[in-house]
Amino acid sequence: MGIRGGNNLPAMMKINYRYILIAAVLLVALLSLPSQAKRKKVVVAAAPILSAQDQRRMDSLFLESVCERLKGNDSIARCLLEECRDLNPYAAEPYFFLAKYYADDGNDSLVQAYLEKTVSLRPDNQTYLETLALSYYRNNELDKAAAVYESLARKNRGRTDLLQILLGIYDKQKAYDRMIDCLNRLEQIEGSGEDITLSKVSIYGLKGERKKALASLKQLVAEHPYDINYQVMMGNWLMQNGGESEALKIFTEALAKEPGNANVLSSMYDYYKSVGQNDLADNCLKSILDNPKTEDKTRLTMMKAFIQDNEARGDDSTRVIALFDQQEKLGVYDATLAELRLAYLNLKKFPEAEVRKARTRLLSLEPDNGSVRFELIQSYWKEQNWEQVIKLSKEGTEYNPDELAFYYFLGLSCYQNERNDDALSALRRGVALADDKSNKDIVSDFYSMMGNILHDQNKEQEAFEAFDNCLKWKDDNIECLNNYAYYLSEKDTALNKAAQMSQKTIKAEPKNPTFLDTYAWILYRQDRYAEARIYIDQALANDSDSVQSGVVLEHAGDIYFRNGLTDEAVGYWQRAVKAGGGSELLPKKIKYRKIIEDGDRKKQDGVKQKQDGIKQKQDGVKQKQNGDRKNQDNDKKKQDGNKKNNP
Repeated sequence: MGIRGGNNLPAMMKINYRYILIAAVLLVALLSLPSQAKRKKVVVAAAPILSAQDQRRMDSLFLESVCERLKGNDSIARCLLEECRDLNPYAAEPYFFLAKYYADDGNDSLVQAYLEKTVSLRPDNQTYLETLALSYYRNNELDKAAAVYESLARKNRGRTDLLQILLGIYDKQKAYDRMIDCLNRLEQIEGSGEDITLSKVSIYGLKGERKKALASLKQLVAEHPYDINYQVMMGNWLMQNGGESEALKIFTEALAKEPGNANVLSSMYDYYKSVGQNDLADNCLKSILDNPKTEDKTRLTMMKAFIQDNEARGDDSTRVIALFDQQEKLGVYDATLAELRLAYLNLKKFPEAEVRKARTRLLSLEPDNGSVRFELIQSYWKEQNWEQVIKLSKEGTEYNPDELAFYYFLGLSCYQNERNDDALSALRRGVALADDKSNKDIVSDFYSMMGNILHDQNKEQEAFEAFDNCLKWKDDNIECLNNYAYYLSEKDTALNKAAQMSQKTIKAEPKNPTFLDTYAWILYRQDRYAEARIYIDQALANDSDSVQSGVVLEHAGDIYFRNGLTDEAVGYWQRAVKAGGGSELLPKKIKYRKIIEDGDRKKQDGVKQKQDGIKQKQDGVKQKQNGDRKNQDNDKKKQDGNKKNNP
């Protein structure tokens, strides 16, 4: 395990302390900010003096260019600046501001040329110098950048920001001696301090000058004799540089001064681990974890260390779980420890009941933890514990009101629990939050579920509108396509639309028995009985359930009947009765061995029967007329016979 915290060696040995970290920020900021330092006046060679008229024109053009730039008319402003430049080639300002335009164009070479020209004309202007230095830095011309910043630093000895920038440049160049020089100059201005000293120690370490590094640390300890942390830092450094015994002496003395100091104990833990004295290491760890005043960050780090050690030893989970329980008893159990416990239980594949308990505990400490809440919802969903899913999802909409998934689970669990009004309310709240950044699949499912609920409530028009919205969000939502198509077929309306939607589902899942049944039924409604039989046979063949759906079997019976296969139809109807789920008309179909339909279909059949009756009646009249005509012919033949016998 590594040494931890602000007082540990790895952190201490990093070069990028405050002075280096902010250097890049300062570099970026300098492009547009003038220097606030006091400037010394520098005498420069006098440029040719313009006539009063030309000077007035120059001033006017320059002012006008500024105004045009403020208006956003950059092209006009640029032209005006170019006129200024041509009018007075010895004026620095036009070159400086033209450089800004070239920067906007990405013309780095021209930017640098113009900035160099600006500085040559006004070498006393620190804003121009700093802008040029930044340009060099951006173009990775670090030597040139450093030269300009060094010049500025010599002229402005009180400006620590320039030294910080130089420190960053020299760090990139790995110019360690120059970095030490910068730190020494900073120390002269600000006095000795932790940041500067630790940065020196780091650099000496990189240079391999351990004696100087140790000397700097000793100086820091001497300057802060009552700060245990500095002693720990020096001990950590000694541990990593072959001074283990001296480090232990320092830690022991520090612990005697402050018994229970977590930083000291943490370093001693690392020491004992490094020398194989695991029992003593465990004692240090126990002292840290038993102390309720130990900082949360340190406590978490030590818990992780113990788990790693436990895994390395191949020990069971008993000690780890006991340690977590102990933290709870101490009253220091927070969300980070609860999350660590959950991760450990998952790693060790603990029973679901234990994992669920850990999730619940974490959620009580961090109720807005959406991912843990999802995991709990999924756990209860598998058990079909709708009440728990409803409770967790409802709380999720309160703690994470913008998370659509909680409204989805709330709506779906209410629907499963036959609380349709509550389900519809949750789903409507969810879709109200949807926008163009929302997950299209989820929003589509929202509308699909709403459509199913509204259809169950006999609100067909609203249901169909919901299905249409569903398909607007996701036109290949196959569940919606199937249900929408089937509901249309049951209503015996828009059958062509229903057929097109149903075909998409079959194309997506050609062996899905539900989708095949829907398409077969639509074909049946279209009086395409032979085709319907093909697809209902496929639906039955692909139904892997041991007990087939009574609805599908009844559909098969109806389809077979329309194909003139009455015996087979009756067989399917009888199987549908045994399976359950068929219509109330099934017994009559079996009894009378024919289709008996209700609703619109029955009415249509009634009209057809009436039409057939009329036709039959018309045929009867025609037949009677033919009979009368035949009788008349017979009477005529009889009369002719009598006439022949009696001349």
